[in-house]
Amino acid sequence: MACEFFGGPTIPILVLHGTADETIPYANGKKIYADAKSPKFLVSLIGAPHVSFLQVAAPGTKAPRWENVDVQSVTDFLQLELDHMESSLNDLEEVANHPGLSSIEEEP
Repeated sequence: MACEFFGGPTIPILVLHGTADETIPYANGKKIYADAKSPKFLVSLIGAPHVSFLQVAAPGTKAPRWENVDVQSVTDFLQLELDHMESSLNDLEEVANHPGLSSIEEEP
């Protein structure tokens, strides 16, 4: 059964989800992506926990290895969907497709 949220007008969606998320299971992110209408994108952060970017931390703390994928995927998605910059689709695909780090599923 599809989620009711996706019963109305089509809204572009980007789902970023860590495969090792113990707070919200990765299967939930996959379900949201499966239920959504196109355009839709799922960026899987391989081995990432629930928070895969640097938050408040001690000076000198190294950012998690997924942080660039997090930040750049959101930027590329927003440029694609809000600014209609078609080149951002290629940028999103490139930044989100790194074996061992991240992968992307999409229906633009």
